Amino acid sequence: IAMQILPFSWVGLLLILAGVGLLVAEIFVTSFGTLFTAGILCLLFGGTMLFVLPESFQQLLTFLLKRCDATLKLLALAGALLLLFKPGA
Repeated sequence: IAMQILPFSWVGLLLILAGVGLLVAEIFVTSFGTLFTAGILCLLFGGTMLFVLPESFQQLLTFLLKRCDATLKLLALAGALLLLFKPGA
């Protein structure tokens, strides 16, 4: 009953399901992170499209997504540097 009240987007739900599918496929397919990246992007875009939000919430969500994106990039860079310069190697 509650889903009838909220402005809901089927495209957002399909993107979230596609993202989960891509993340599961990454476990079984050697794609060197391509499926993982596509899955994360689908989850992020699907999450932003799932419900229609007022402009103020949309700005907050955009701000938070940019911060999460920057954090993930820094973590990926740190992981790559750790692989390149292994201590004790």
